[in-house]
Amino acid sequence: NKYGYHDYRKANKEMAKELNLKHLDPWEYMKEYFDFNTKWIYYQDCVHISPIGHQKLYEFIVNK
Repeated sequence: NKYGYHDYRKANKEMAKELNLKHLDPWEYMKEYFDFNTKWIYYQDCVHISPIGHQKLYEFIVNK
């Protein structure tokens, strides 16, 4: 697959703009924790977020 995560994020933002929808990129929050030494928010694969990570992301989205 020639497309990466950044392409996916860009396409979502463009689609929201085209459809006149509010766009919220969770990466803006998650990048604060993109230190693999901060594993409490991720599972051991350092990609998928843990139950605690999901709760923190939920709080971020609700407060936006």
